Amino acid sequence: MSSEPRKPGRPKKITRDAIATAGRRLTLPRATVAGVAEELGVGVRALYKHTNGINDIQVITAEAIFASWEAPVPGEAPLEVHLLEIALSLRKLAIENPGIAGFLVRNSHETSPEVQRAMDAHQQSVAAAYQLKLAHSSLLIAAVAEHALAVTDVVHSHGGRVRDVDRMLERADLPALSAAARETQFRRDEEFFEFSTQALVKGLLALLADDERDEARN
Repeated sequence: MSSEPRKPGRPKKITRDAIATAGRRLTLPRATVAGVAEELGVGVRALYKHTNGINDIQVITAEAIFASWEAPVPGEAPLEVHLLEIALSLRKLAIENPGIAGFLVRNSHETSPEVQRAMDAHQQSVAAAYQLKLAHSSLLIAAVAEHALAVTDVVHSHGGRVRDVDRMLERADLPALSAAARETQFRRDEEFFEFSTQALVKGLLALLADDERDEARN
């Protein structure tokens, strides 16, 4: 018994992947219902049949951006260096994808189960690679990630810091700020970010070491 082959149907324009791709092209701040509909070449009403509106579109877009993040492989560098690598890679993700830093910091409760599982698996891999407690691995990564995303969001949301280093060098009435201006490591955003992240990491590791010693004594 033969049957006629099915005729190929019109390809779907409105899929989750299509929405994510359109949102990423627009950038997260411009990923509105109207913007994505225009990007896909569909009507706003048609898009509403597949989403719950702008919040849904923002979440879909943000999750696609986060899924593109390639976390540094744990175990290839000392823990302190690895945590700095995580911060630098998240900073790069945030700079290349306007809006994602603020979204992840302020809307972490809206992440999908898939993203949560990916985050948990990454934290487990770091714990295993460096013989950390799961809670300590999670704490370290969460603190470093929040620092990286929040700082990048604030600094780059308006085009970066504006520094008048040369003029500050001449301010004898502001000796502390003048001394800082002479430190070349603070003259570029990238260098100051790395410095502040290293300070955070060293402090976190010292606090965790203190906790370990206190537990051993008790």
